[in-house]
Amino acid sequence: MDNIIDVGRLWQIIKRNVLLMTLLGITSGGIAYGIATYAMQPQYLATVALLVNRKATSGQQGVQLGDQQADVQLIQTYKDILTRPIILNDAIKRLELPTKVEKVPRLPAKHMTDAFGRTVEITAAQPAQYKWRASKYVDSHLTAKQLVRMVNVSSLTNSQVFSINVDASNPTAARDIANAIADAFQAKILDIMAVSNVSIVSRATRPTEPAAPNKQLMVLAGLVAGVGLGLVIGVIRELTDRTIKTETFMTDELGLINLGTITGIGRLKERRVMLNEQGVSRIKQRI
Repeated sequence: MDNIIDVGRLWQIIKRNVLLMTLLGITSGGIAYGIATYAMQPQYLATVALLVNRKATSGQQGVQLGDQQADVQLIQTYKDILTRPIILNDAIKRLELPTKVEKVPRLPAKHMTDAFGRTVEITAAQPAQYKWRASKYVDSHLTAKQLVRMVNVSSLTNSQVFSINVDASNPTAARDIANAIADAFQAKILDIMAVSNVSIVSRATRPTEPAAPNKQLMVLAGLVAGVGLGLVIGVIRELTDRTIKTETFMTDELGLINLGTITGIGRLKERRVMLNEQGVSRIKQRI
């Protein structure tokens, strides 16, 4: 048959293979959902926003616009510095520092009114008690190379704000690492660039939902892949099928003359068997 697939022929292929395409699409979508849910480890994204802006003093308003433009250009340099070991190693040290946690909450003073209507303190206020807790990152053995793979710095064009984005399998770790890098950068940039124009706009919070994998996107991709695979199988079947299905193909495509049509060709074998049985019965009757 002709190996050219036109639109009409493709539509016929789709109609003949719609069940196969549907089954493969549903199966592939289900497999993609299972992989996204049970096989892939969820990743959480925490973000810190930093502002690059110099504090203007009296008499400097005339050069403020120029300073802003210079700060925007500095962001590209800052983005490069942020992923350097000098910043990341300092962030690791900050993560490994012990944290101060409240052991006993502060107790307010208790008062009462005496017989003369005066307020008398019964119990003095008790200050809160704190203790130092060892960092959970001490035994994690984080390295600057590991943090580089987790950190991504982004910014918008002509904006003085840029963001530190951290991907981690643990939402708390993503938040802590992002904040530690921001603190380390803010502390180190004065020594590196001799400029103190970075402030933290918003600190990272603990993400509640994973940023990856995107289950909906994976299911959609699996569905499309399954339907496409079914269509490919249908096209291959069509191109490798050498049977003649219509009379018009012989007359229009091959230019042959139709001499007639044989119907019931599938019953020729049954008819041959019946004739043989009739012949055997006649021979027996003669004998």
